Amino acid sequence: MGVPAFFRWLAARYPPVMMDLLEGEERGPYDAGTEASLVRDTTGQLEARWVQVENLYVDCNGVVHPCCHPEGPGAVQPATEEEMLDNVGAYLDRLVAAARPTKLVYLALDGVAPRAKMNQQRTRRFCSAREADEAAAATRELLARRGHRPAAKARWDHNAITPGTEFMAKLAAFCRRWAESLVARCPQLSVIVSDAATPGEGEHKIMDWIRRSQADPDRRGERHAVCGQDADLMFLSLALHAPRVYVLRERVETRRKPRGGGKGGPPPEPRKAFGPPRLQYLSCQRLRRCLIGDASLNAAADGALPFPRDDERFLDDFVLLCFFVGNDFLPQLPSLSIPDGGLDLLLLLYRRALPRHLGGYLTDEATRSPSPAGKVDVKRVAVLLSVLGELEPEILRRRAKRDTGKPDTGKPDAKTDALVGLAASAAADYANSFAALSLDDEASRRDPTA
Repeated sequence: MGVPAFFRWLAARYPPVMMDLLEGEERGPYDAGTEASLVRDTTGQLEARWVQVENLYVDCNGVVHPCCHPEGPGAVQPATEEEMLDNVGAYLDRLVAAARPTKLVYLALDGVAPRAKMNQQRTRRFCSAREADEAAAATRELLARRGHRPAAKARWDHNAITPGTEFMAKLAAFCRRWAESLVARCPQLSVIVSDAATPGEGEHKIMDWIRRSQADPDRRGERHAVCGQDADLMFLSLALHAPRVYVLRERVETRRKPRGGGKGGPPPEPRKAFGPPRLQYLSCQRLRRCLIGDASLNAAADGALPFPRDDERFLDDFVLLCFFVGNDFLPQLPSLSIPDGGLDLLLLLYRRALPRHLGGYLTDEATRSPSPAGKVDVKRVAVLLSVLGELEPEILRRRAKRDTGKPDTGKPDAKTDALVGLAASAAADYANSFAALSLDDEASRRDPTA
């Protein structure tokens, strides 16, 4: 699941955090002799360069779903479960060939989820099953009216991708066979398979493993690539407070307008006419620098805080605020929607309230706890949400006006209207984005020929 529209918001605001992976023939004559990823900045400002990662982690549920029931135009549905598993194996081979890990490949399948997510899953899956049954009944009725015989083969239920099902047992056995074949081809690699019998979601298993490796002084400098499409992987990677982490995911078109009205600068990359989507790295170190240096979000960037600055707590606050616009454990607040400027509004309120009214970070209790991660100060969060509650009627009024097309008859407070309008305009225009920012997140060579 993750946070709807968050990745587009992030990529549009901070383009340098994304890097395209070059695969196959794009790697050129250096493919055979170099065991590293070859990446190119999506902004076109930097030359292609190598990125070496020691460990590759795969949130397998994000791989299994598109391999078992692909969606989109031209998608071909697998005929059997064996064909689905073959698709999974081919995709895992692609990830390994693109990332080129040197030490570890970690495959994590979702185990039994926490109770809060179970409630969300039940709601989604019961609704999807009912909608599928209604669509199948409508199709049968339409075929009967036209004199056609309905298809005899039943639709494959993708709810089988759930811990405890027969399909997940087949998938776990297949992943172990794939791991054995990978080790036979690449003896230097270790492969770990955490299947659905181990409780916890795949991304949380991965983060626990990275935290343990970070506690080992001999492994603290290793680079990690975490593969998954969910936006919560970005949050979890930021919450690690370990800069040498990359999120590996398929490219999503952001429809960002070129700077300067399209004049000057590098020409846009032509869109691929066929084939799978391009793979990308999201650099957590670049993202950390962008967030910390963004004065429109971080009040400490211009020295406006009356208390000691702590950038790690600011990053924890950013993750906490993003969870209010959607997550897998709590219902989304109806007044906050990223396309409507909800996240921009929340961050704007945080930026204004932090130096004046909060008295400290939202996750400021880390100084009173042995835990390295910040704990939520509920009173400070309540102050921020109370301000948001005052703006909620104006947000819903604007949304109703847009959705119904009726003339606006309300008389909002001028200050409230201006604040909500400012956030809405920020969602549509990132003229002050970090597109021109030059960020070098490691000492690796930029030029493959060097």
